[in-house]
Amino acid sequence: MKKIYKDLLKDSKYSNVVLFILSLFLSIFVLLQSPSSIFSKSITNTDSSVFLLMANILKSGGKMYVDCFDHKGPILYLINLLGVCINNKWGIWIIEILFMEIVIIFFYKITKLNCSKKTSSIFAVITSFLLLCYFSEGFNFTEEYALLFQIISLYIFYKDIMNKTELSKKEIILLGICFAITALLRVNLVVVWIVPCIYFIIESIKTKKLKNIPNYIIFFLIGILVVFIPIHIYLKKTGVFNEFIQDYLLFNFKYAKRNSYVNIIYAIKYFVIENKILLLVGMIIVTNLIDVYKKYRGSEKFIIHLLNFLGFILTFIFVVQPGNRYLHYAITLVPFFALAFSNFYDNLFTNSETYWTYFISMLVIGLIVYYFLLQFRFIRGTFYDNHPYELYNYITENSKETDKILVCGEIKDYIYLDTNRYPSSKYDFLPYPILDYMKEEYYKDLEENKPKIIIVVDYNRNCGIVDDKFYNKINENYYFSKKINEYKVFLRK
Repeated sequence: MKKIYKDLLKDSKYSNVVLFILSLFLSIFVLLQSPSSIFSKSITNTDSSVFLLMANILKSGGKMYVDCFDHKGPILYLINLLGVCINNKWGIWIIEILFMEIVIIFFYKITKLNCSKKTSSIFAVITSFLLLCYFSEGFNFTEEYALLFQIISLYIFYKDIMNKTELSKKEIILLGICFAITALLRVNLVVVWIVPCIYFIIESIKTKKLKNIPNYIIFFLIGILVVFIPIHIYLKKTGVFNEFIQDYLLFNFKYAKRNSYVNIIYAIKYFVIENKILLLVGMIIVTNLIDVYKKYRGSEKFIIHLLNFLGFILTFIFVVQPGNRYLHYAITLVPFFALAFSNFYDNLFTNSETYWTYFISMLVIGLIVYYFLLQFRFIRGTFYDNHPYELYNYITENSKETDKILVCGEIKDYIYLDTNRYPSSKYDFLPYPILDYMKEEYYKDLEENKPKIIIVVDYNRNCGIVDDKFYNKINENYYFSKKINEYKVFLRK
């Protein structure tokens, strides 16, 4: 059996097939955690439900940012639109598998730049993706899709450094394309490009190849324009360009500024102390950098590990900067895991004659098994049928599919999705901070569109727009019908 395993991993006509099959298996296994899985019975997670609602509105002829509010980039909604066009329930899961398949292949390619053993590469990829499961919080996030373009770019940077070659024009254009797509998913995710780009500029100055710098800029901009021009045309043609500027750029700028140093400290505490796994990974990245420094100081191998470390630190700063404690933000750190884990496992398997190494190996394998079993717990969670069916039945019995409804107080967009109803306001949810113009539009939509049913998610607290003014408004045209669990239901008079 061992001989067959070694033969399959050799560079042969079978190696790519084996890599494809293993990466497909790992992709499906990882994404069984997604509520969009074909096997899932669970409700769609909060962010994913917002994106899928936007996609359904686009599919029905609506416009992003105009008929439905959200503050992510347009490419995210187009990805979700493609998913719902395949299948309304599990189409996005197919898209996720395709993305994850390519991500895993490029993870493997990065580890091969560093590893002398294929076993080390395989272990590094598996470990990285089991940790990705831990951070995922249900998938279908901007960070998940950006992961593909981040890892492709890091591979190009690291490969050229290791091979002592200059970036080709095609590679620079591809880097620009990946950068632009990521920027149109969520702007702050482009932090991954900062450290390698600075390195190549400094290297051009050091080696007195100054003519490379304008070439880098020009071809990188060409790559950006390859993405930006068709998206700009699409936004202009659909008449949503001004709303795109308002919701994606201006609102996010205010969203980023709303935090305080206290929130940032709480975010650091959350990611480092409460979720100790990120601290452990950070320690592995640091110890690997020290190890490579001692063995390969001044070499290309040390350079890519140094860039990997600096990229990890800078990206972590961007992860905690908004002051939010959302575990899925850490997904954007995962691209830096591959190189560190590959060196870690390579050291283990290369020096396996020592008892200490055997002990560490068993400890690491134990951790892998633990996270493997933890993934089954995550998967099992998607088999719990936690839909509010009593509320669904009430909605379907008291309204038609052409009627609009409104859910207030919490982001519960899965209610729209599961009852095949659309919101009466573009603000299917109201973000924080709620700006004055949003409140005005919200009340205007409420008066003009007259939803058949208003559902207030009641947690004995005011949330967003739900306040005394809101209740005074709806009491004019609605009456309280019943309370279904935490949902207060109002029916139009």
